[in-house]
Amino acid sequence: MGFLEKLFQALFMSFLTQLISVLVLISLFSSAILLGTRRHVQTTRPPAQKTSSRSIVHVGVQSATHAAAPTR
Repeated sequence: MGFLEKLFQALFMSFLTQLISVLVLISLFSSAILLGTRRHVQTTRPPAQKTSSRSIVHVGVQSATHAAAPTR
């Protein structure tokens, strides 16, 4: 009985350690995927905002110069 108990205890402990390692790996991969998507969203958004503000300023300057040109 003592040998079987030790055997079952060893198998149970190895199963627990494998389960914990799999859970840790899953959490690492999911956090890496989330960080990757957040970085991708952050890198794609600011240039769009910068170009939109620049185009608005550019259109405003064009309309101001066209409005000022006939009065000269």
